[in-house]
Amino acid sequence: VIASDGDEMEGGYDGRTTRWQADLPTPESIGAEAGRRGAARLGARKISSTTAPVIFENRLAMSLIGPLIGAVSGPSIARGNSFLKDKLGQQIFSKGVNVTDDPHKVRGLGSSPFDDEGVANRAWNIIDDGVLTTWLMNSSSARQLGLETTGHASRGLAGPPGVSTTNLTLLPGTRTQAQLMADAGTGVLITSMFGPSLNANTGD
Repeated sequence: VIASDGDEMEGGYDGRTTRWQADLPTPESIGAEAGRRGAARLGARKISSTTAPVIFENRLAMSLIGPLIGAVSGPSIARGNSFLKDKLGQQIFSKGVNVTDDPHKVRGLGSSPFDDEGVANRAWNIIDDGVLTTWLMNSSSARQLGLETTGHASRGLAGPPGVSTTNLTLLPGTRTQAQLMADAGTGVLITSMFGPSLNANTGD
């Protein structure tokens, strides 16, 4: 939607994708949230350069976690071109950060009893209290690394299987966004970004 105030106009959006229609919110609630977001962007102004706490809104969480998945995929590790290739079993996030992948999640968009190589799959705690616990492997990368596949093979219409997650989830913490903002005091709440980029070889 487009919100306007005089000559100023800002856009806002919201949406949902579910496997079951009953899990969809109402069109009215989707529209109301899109409108709220558009209106909240009106009156924007620049701030002075500063050092401050930064909070990323939860809808941006997976855009930040996405580069992590590429860096812990078996093929990247086997080629040795991942910035996390020596970090298995080490603390790479703050304590309290947990990232899971559960292929058996009820009504999950990516749920399946097996991967695209027919290997039975299971839930994984990829990041457990900030610690990297596993690589994500198909059969080929597992053989190269001398390990067993984790059931993350993913096949397209052509070519050999790659690696992909199923129902990747960054688990919520114990504090609400409002509580985090209260803790931060004067800080920055990030609600959108212009495509964050990351060098998969160096982590920059």
